Amino acid sequence: MKKLKLSLTLASCCLATTLSAQGIPAGDSTFTLTTIAEVTVKGEDITRLSTVSATGALQGQVPGATIIQNSAQPGMGYNINIRGIGTFGDSNPLYVIDGIAGGSLEALNPADIESVEILKDGASTALWGIRGGNGVVLVTTKRGGGGRTKVSYDGFYGWQNVSKMPSMTTAQDYMILINERGFNESGALINWENLLPENLYNAIRNGQSTNWLNEVYKKGAPTTNHTVNVSGGQKGHTYSVGLSYTGQDGIIRPESSSFRRFNLRVNTDNVAIRSKRGLDILTIGETLNLNYNKRHTLAEGDRNWNSIRNYLSACPLLPVYGEDGSFFDAAAREASGWNFGTDETAMHPILIDNNTAMGLNSSTNLNIQGSFYIQLQPIKGLKLKSTAGYLLSTGETTTEEKVYRVNEKYFNDEASTTKTTFNNRKLSWENTLSYDCTIASKHNLGALVGMSAEKWTLHETPGILLAYFANLHYNYDNRYTISATYRTDGSSYFKKGHRWMSFPSVSASWTISNERWMKPVKDWFSLLKLRASWGKLGNNSINNYAFLSTYSAKNYVFNNTLVNGLAVAAFANPGLMWETTTSTDLGLDLGVLNNRLTAEIDLYSKLTDGILYKPTIFSTAGTASAPYQNIAEVTNKGVELTLGWRDTVGDFSYSINGNISYNKNRVSKYKGALKQGWQTDEEGNKVFVSNLGDVSTGGSTRVLEGHVINEYYMLDTYSGNGSFFNGDGSFISKKCVGNIFAPFHSAYS
Repeated sequence: MKKLKLSLTLASCCLATTLSAQGIPAGDSTFTLTTIAEVTVKGEDITRLSTVSATGALQGQVPGATIIQNSAQPGMGYNINIRGIGTFGDSNPLYVIDGIAGGSLEALNPADIESVEILKDGASTALWGIRGGNGVVLVTTKRGGGGRTKVSYDGFYGWQNVSKMPSMTTAQDYMILINERGFNESGALINWENLLPENLYNAIRNGQSTNWLNEVYKKGAPTTNHTVNVSGGQKGHTYSVGLSYTGQDGIIRPESSSFRRFNLRVNTDNVAIRSKRGLDILTIGETLNLNYNKRHTLAEGDRNWNSIRNYLSACPLLPVYGEDGSFFDAAAREASGWNFGTDETAMHPILIDNNTAMGLNSSTNLNIQGSFYIQLQPIKGLKLKSTAGYLLSTGETTTEEKVYRVNEKYFNDEASTTKTTFNNRKLSWENTLSYDCTIASKHNLGALVGMSAEKWTLHETPGILLAYFANLHYNYDNRYTISATYRTDGSSYFKKGHRWMSFPSVSASWTISNERWMKPVKDWFSLLKLRASWGKLGNNSINNYAFLSTYSAKNYVFNNTLVNGLAVAAFANPGLMWETTTSTDLGLDLGVLNNRLTAEIDLYSKLTDGILYKPTIFSTAGTASAPYQNIAEVTNKGVELTLGWRDTVGDFSYSINGNISYNKNRVSKYKGALKQGWQTDEEGNKVFVSNLGDVSTGGSTRVLEGHVINEYYMLDTYSGNGSFFNGDGSFISKKCVGNIFAPFHSAYS
């Protein structure tokens, strides 16, 4: 993809950010956690990559994080897995945007972001308790600075192209293959001259062939982003306002595959009362991130609902247009004398996308995230802060069906339009009391206590989360640091008696390079620090009230009459509990030659048990489904290494960075071990025995004890002679052949 980028800055400003504690916007934290495993990516490093998605810009910059795009369609989001997958449900991390949990990074414009911090170990994510099991991503958007008004513009325009198109079967090769199949089946060859219109038959003999992918491929599909930011402030009043537009067209039929996004961001901070000594006694502020997007998509489901599959499998004999220049539809085929089939062989994929929900599929979405805070600081270091937040995600999906007749399989005689709407809301309220001080110049102490309450409506289903948390942080002489966190969560997702759980964590570090006996080698070892952390986290990614039985309407016979009634649709599990993740991390931070050479090494182990899952049950239970159960255990163990070199030669500055990570994922407890193979029965006959159905779940990807989660389970390579046995007499069976999450990851920049 080629891009032209233009950046115009009328005035510049630089904001300093720090890791934020629970509910405290970055920059306002009363202490900085220095004992944890986390990675910070600056906003400028995201913007310079000129991407539509901020998440996509993180690829390769975060060791231990696997970032995969959900779909190649324009504007589609990404999944982030931090230090492996540890659950059968939603494995994405918690996003905290400007101190408000539950937002979407995809809704933000990359140019509006000041920094992104990825928290990876149990100590760093423990403040988010029930939702920290998959990691936490802290996002800080740009805020204002003092001084005169500053206006900046950032934008790019790019072109997208396919690096390599697949080779398609030509019309003449297709005819040969069809003849081979017919000869193998019946010994007869097809008389193509009788099946195809004369002019089409002659054109194919002269080399005409329809490459359906080329017909719908648009070279140089545009992608663009434009952002204007206005910031400034004076006398304790600062503001930052951003307005942006993002557009991206797909490389397949741009009129049916496109993405448009509009963003408005407003952040203000105001000191209402300031003492004569310069202490900000009362501060109020707000954040607002508004996003509106519209997208058109193509079908990308299974083989029966996939536009690309249709283009790949469409018959190359079929022309796109008839002699009159219109699409070669059913009427044109009948008029031309086409006799080579009326079903799959006559499927016109462009007509299908132009007339059905496979191509006539659009959606609009409005996201609003806002917060208002008030902070009281009666004495230096003591802060009482209250923050109210609001999240709204509302939208509409529209699908259309026009009147058309592609062939005997694809036709519609009555036009229709279907609209589906959703409206999800969340209110949050958080209160924190923090204090930090320095005693005798060497003892640095920080403490935080707080509570948070959230109430939401998701797909018309309400939910409530209540939490209390505390953190204590102590540092002696910038050498020894210890931090402890404790959080208790209560969720409406579970039955009374099972709604509350506590999540503790502890971490410590020793900055060896600050020891007095290290002074002789200080020029060599600018930084040498050991870190260790342990934490317990949670996950409640299930439907609300999943512990209850549900019922559905069923008919039954009463007095020889069919009447309406209710039957159990899902069984209850009143003992349903949380998933818990226990994480341990050991780390080493190294800076050599005045921090020109830097290195970070982390060894970690993460155990998730009581995994929430709805297993299959025996058919003798009837039509009811099983309840969610705490039935499985998954382990992730790995190592991460980050290296960097930066230097300045005269007026020239440069840097080189790279990282590599390894993660070993295993389902350590599920339904028992797989046992399959050839056995000899009582009569001396060899039989193939497998308990696969009893100890695993899934289809082409399966959950199986002792294997990687969601490992592909497919047929082995065939090497036989036409029977169901291989040439060596063994049975053709399926086996585990890997998964999409490679254990090794590396990147450099």
